[in-house]
Amino acid sequence: MKRRESRGRVKLLVLALLAWRAAALAHGPPTEQILEITRRIEQEPRNASLYLKRGELHRIQRDWGAALADYRQTRRLDSALDIVDFCEGRMLLEAGSLDAARFALQRYLSRHPGDAEALWIRGRVEAGLGRPEAAAQDFTRALSRFTQPKPEHFVERASALVAAGRTGDAIAGLDMGIQRLGLLVSLEVPAIDLELKRKRYDAALARLARLLEQSPRKERWLARRGEILALAGRRQEARAAFADALKAVEALPPRVRATRAVRELEQHCSKQIGQ
Repeated sequence: MKRRESRGRVKLLVLALLAWRAAALAHGPPTEQILEITRRIEQEPRNASLYLKRGELHRIQRDWGAALADYRQTRRLDSALDIVDFCEGRMLLEAGSLDAARFALQRYLSRHPGDAEALWIRGRVEAGLGRPEAAAQDFTRALSRFTQPKPEHFVERASALVAAGRTGDAIAGLDMGIQRLGLLVSLEVPAIDLELKRKRYDAALARLARLLEQSPRKERWLARRGEILALAGRRQEARAAFADALKAVEALPPRVRATRAVRELEQHCSKQIGQ
């Protein structure tokens, strides 16, 4: 019963810390907030949560030594406040101390094995240590627990899976993200790149067709279609796609067509048609 109560208390403290961090970033520079919390610590020297908050502010300022000192003082004052292990692990990852970061996160996850954010951070540590399979496993476990995953979560896991030699699983994982979040360029484009890596040109073209259908601006996707067709050795179809891209460019308002990016695209398409 006591252990259950302790976990409940830690969970509440975690939520409070996350809410405080969001508010802190909107209430003045970290330096000023550090001074204010330091004044409060002088009045409440046994308040562990104040050291934890100050440690997080030091982390935001990338003052790793000061952050670590505050995290350790937090642990000395209140051993039940084990969110400090998560904070320390994340800080050590940002500082580039990957082995130490992994140790701190292992310590936290041994008590909170279902914490999605901690699993994700440890996954990044594993990736940094050259352990892509372990990273992918942590990312997958975290994704199953995130209530509102972001596109970049699926992309980062895909990168780990590719590094582990599991390109097919990486594509399937991106498709899972598309099913969950909808058809997003940030998910479909890396999936197209992976299809091309496997020389699955028709699959890449099918994905591109979906982007073309939903996009109000089609010139870049038409040019991309031409590039994929060229890679597949379908030169005549590729020239037609580049020609379609040029037509789309010609239909743009003059001020848009005059931008550097559009001019470069136009030159690229013209060059490809001439080859």
